[in-house]
Amino acid sequence: MMESLGQWGPNAETVGGDAACFGRVGAGSFRPRTGVNGAVFTAAARLDNRDELADLLGVGGAERQSLSNECLVVRAFEQWGEACPTRLNGDWSLAVWSPATKRLFLARDHFGSACLYYAHYGGRIAFASDIKALLSLRWLPRRLDESRVASLLVAGGAQAPDSTIYRDVARLPPAHFVTITPGHARVVRYWRVEDTPDSGPSSSPERVEELRTTLRAAVRSRLGGRDHVGSMLSGGLDSGAVTAFAAEHLHSQGHRLTAFTSVPAFTTSSSGRSAALTDEGPGAADVVRSFDSIDHVLVPARAVSPVAGIRRALAIRGEPPIPAANMGWITELMADAQARGIGILLSGQVGDFVMAGRPAVPSWRRDWSAGRYRRLAKRVVPPWLLRLRGAEWKPRRAGTPWRTTSVVSRGFAADTGIAEYLRDVDSDPWRAVRRMATRDAGALWAPLGAAFGLTVLDPLQDKRVMEFMFSGPRPEHAGTADRWLFRQSLAGVLPDEVRLSRSKGIQSADIVERLVATWTEVEDALALAEASPLARRCIDLRYCRALAASLRTPQPPQQARRKAFLLLDGLSMALFLAEAS
Repeated sequence: MMESLGQWGPNAETVGGDAACFGRVGAGSFRPRTGVNGAVFTAAARLDNRDELADLLGVGGAERQSLSNECLVVRAFEQWGEACPTRLNGDWSLAVWSPATKRLFLARDHFGSACLYYAHYGGRIAFASDIKALLSLRWLPRRLDESRVASLLVAGGAQAPDSTIYRDVARLPPAHFVTITPGHARVVRYWRVEDTPDSGPSSSPERVEELRTTLRAAVRSRLGGRDHVGSMLSGGLDSGAVTAFAAEHLHSQGHRLTAFTSVPAFTTSSSGRSAALTDEGPGAADVVRSFDSIDHVLVPARAVSPVAGIRRALAIRGEPPIPAANMGWITELMADAQARGIGILLSGQVGDFVMAGRPAVPSWRRDWSAGRYRRLAKRVVPPWLLRLRGAEWKPRRAGTPWRTTSVVSRGFAADTGIAEYLRDVDSDPWRAVRRMATRDAGALWAPLGAAFGLTVLDPLQDKRVMEFMFSGPRPEHAGTADRWLFRQSLAGVLPDEVRLSRSKGIQSADIVERLVATWTEVEDALALAEASPLARRCIDLRYCRALAASLRTPQPPQQARRKAFLLLDGLSMALFLAEAS
């Protein structure tokens, strides 16, 4: 098990004894410690409210300066017990083992920047920050969770955020804690962004200024004091804001920022509104030109093919990555960052969710666009009339043909009940918020970063930022009102060509060209999948073959990219299942 945790640093070691409780919750130098009553603690923490927490705990003077964040987290648990997670703000995880009662307490931060898995099987308990470490335990079986396989293929894993692809290994979701005893496990969600009360200033100028101040604080608290800092910079608003605020602060300290931008390795084409954003390099360059303290690195990722990127991510994570099409440039970007001595890598991955803020007030127009009345319309409106409106009227959940949404085998989808799940998806305006709030960002970025010696942090998932965006009054008019607030807060920070742009970039825009250029690897992956009975049962490999063949024929570029993304998600799962079987 300890060998499996090697990428996480030197403090991977056993905690506990006969109960086989193993401890590792993050990278760093904090080693497990014994507290009062013989309890054993291990933690990883970057705290945003360190001073406030120290005041509440009565820590002052020289001790406040020398005491680590992890020690503060431990003291918080000793002071408040299971209520301590509500007092902690930042990126953290905590494990407490009580040998006398054989009780394990695990907790994760509000948005899951850390990564935490646990297993409770045969009277034994184990936890780790890496799923591969748990799978190395001889007493823990490797039974696949078929519902999770189907959920990953069809719903991106949103059906059960606490599950993993293995039946006997659980994932602690963000903003949750779990208390495990030999006969019971109690999981509690201690924070919900949707419960944020209305508060704060109501006037736009005041809210703009407060948001700008909050964003600056969120970025600065993640910059660290010793590490070289990099950022993942696309041509968009979210990563642009993170990069700009980071460059602004680092420049004031006499330091530089390295911004990494994924760009196509092949000439790409597009159609429609996205034509100008198949290459996000120019938009990123607009941000870089506004600052004297940014070194801009373009990452075409020519050294790694899409299939090789998937294999690399599988080896690191132990679970199939979805969306798989981005694994090539993500892992190559991280390798580049590691080679340049970067320690902290900033991203703005959750900006679309956070900066949209509180869902709009209900209206029949929004309810219709969200799909709330589609079932009723299907019953009372003639099908030919619905078809007159085109593709946007087609049911996007229950009625969407499998052929356009997933490569899952129809029989496997029926066996696992995933089709019924999609038909029953709630369409209320908070659905997307709940789904994103429980999406496990740490399960992707934490292990990928650790494999390349990086700590990946997203300032836009800061609790202070999220609660501010969800606390303000929502205007009655339609549109992305709080996205407008975000843009206003960046006036004078980002150039207007980025700040006011409504266009979105296309990640992996040249994915079709990359696949065609490395066609032998695609064929080899398909052949390996077809040799696996498990992969054949779960995935419609005949359809995968058809998708692959179609990529070599002329067709609209956006359509070809959708097929490539779908194929690679299927290959990601197929390669995992082939190895598992």
